[in-house]
Order: sequence, then C-alpha cells, then structure tokens
Amino acid sequence: MNELSREELLNYAVLNGIIDVNTIQTQIEMNERKKYLNMHNVKIWQSTDGNWYTYLYFNGERRLVKRRTEKALHDKIIDHYKEEEQEPTIQSIFYEWIERKLKYDEIQKQTYDRYLIEYNKFFKGTSFEKRKVKYLDDNSLEDFIMNNIKAYSLTAKAYGNFRTIIRGMLLYAKKRGYTSFNVNMFFSDLDISKRAFKKNIKYDDDIVFSKEEIRSIISFLKNEKIKITNLGVLMAIFTGMRVGEIVALKWQDIHDDYIHVNRRQIYYKDESGKRVYKIQDFPKTEAGIRDVVIVQELKAIIKM
Repeated sequence: MNELSREELLNYAVLNGIIDVNTIQTQIEMNERKKYLNMHNVKIWQSTDGNWYTYLYFNGERRLVKRRTEKALHDKIIDHYKEEEQEPTIQSIFYEWIERKLKYDEIQKQTYDRYLIEYNKFFKGTSFEKRKVKYLDDNSLEDFIMNNIKAYSLTAKAYGNFRTIIRGMLLYAKKRGYTSFNVNMFFSDLDISKRAFKKNIKYDDDIVFSKEEIRSIISFLKNEKIKITNLGVLMAIFTGMRVGEIVALKWQDIHDDYIHVNRRQIYYKDESGKRVYKIQDFPKTEAGIRDVVIVQELKAIIKM
C-alpha cells in the first residue's frame, strides 16, 4: 500500500469511525479559545465579591470588565480579540504591545507609564491612531512623524523617545503577522535634517553651580537643623550620586574609602493613581554600577 498523506489518513480515520468529527471540532474550538486568551496579556482575577475581572482597551481607554463566571469573562475576552484581529489598528497594536512587554518584565511599570504618556501626546485622538496597521505605508508614517516633530518642536532626544514607541509596536505587529511593513527599513531610509529638530542651548552658568554657590549651599545645609533630606543633598554634592541611588543604599554598600553603587529606587503610579516606590537591585544602565570615592567631608555625613 502506498504511503498516505496526512490529509488522506485523516479522511480515512473519520470515514471509518476511528476519529469522531465532533471530537475534532471540539479540539479546534479549544485551540482557538487558547489562541485568543494567550493574546490577552492583562491579569485576570476573581474578587472577594465572587465576580471575575480584567481590563480591556476600548478606543484607547483601559476599562475594567466584570463577569459572574470565569468562562463568561473568557468569552468576552475572546470576542474582543476576534474583532480586533480582523484588521487591528495602530491603537490596539500599541496597547497589546506594551501590556505584553510589562507582563514579561521587558519593561518596568515606570517605563510603561512613560510610554502611555508619550502615546497620549502624539497618537491619542488622531486619525493615524485609528489607521489599520495592515494598510500602513511609508508616506503616511513619514508625514505623521514630520508633522509631530514640527507641531511639538521636538528635540533630537524627544524624537528618539517617539521613535522608540513607533519602532517597538510595528516590530511587534510584523512579528504577529498583522502587517508586512518593515519598520527597520523605513527608519534606515528616513532622512530627517538636523535643522528639523529644536536645539536647547544650555550655558554652563545655567546648569552648573559655581564654587562659591556650592560653598554657600554646603554651609546652609550644615548649619541648619540636621535633617535626613539635608544629609541626602550633601551626599549628592560630595559623590555625584543620583537621588534614586542614594535612597537605595544599604550599609553593605558603604566601605572604608568607597561606596559601591549597584541599585536604585524607582516609582510608578498604581491603578488608584497612588505613587508606589520600589527598590531595584540593578542600576538604570550597566555604567551605573560603579565605586564612588568617600572624601573626608563625606565620612561625617555618612556617620550622621
């Protein structure tokens, strides 16, 4: 007997009662439900009231969704993503992208919040936000970018943050099969004159304290009633450490003649808008891991 193809084997099994059609249909439906639920990167939980909750995005707004049973909530989630999957917009791609990055700890909550602020600034309420990502083209994206550079008088640095969001969500969209648009090629071909960006000219007198000013600040802080905040400012003056690095210090980081900087404090807002502080056991960048010399004046401050 010649070797049968997978399709012929399946047909043979169904026709001869080896596999039940209803069983196949059930498995297909289960796989489809799993597919859509895996697209949902937001927490699902059961509250003390017995109801099941999660968050879904509708027109860019994050809304709390409630159902009496877990299955009913799953059904709502599946229907939501089925509708969006047909032809997802820039808006839905963005929220799907950042929720996924947060879920897998690719970004911290404070970065998540910053991306939301940037998105609301540049995308929220625009016609571009509603654009189907499937039909995105070079010209429309370039126009959108150039219009924002001009409208907000972006500096090169601000444009870099704007670009990070565009690149990130469109790479995600391509990986997911929502679009064939090659954002890396787009940016490699994009030619923006340096003259298009706003330039912030900063003079040393505006951003650097003079020796006389530093002496006055130190004298004031030392002569005032000792406060932990005063000591923190003095420590910053004598070490150049950031505020987040100073408040995250542990005694094990402080040695006889140097301080080992290797962690920092971050903060973000929770669902209620309350500021939450958290210590990270790593700095903002690898360069942030360093040893800072303890000068003589600093020893007394550390002791206090």
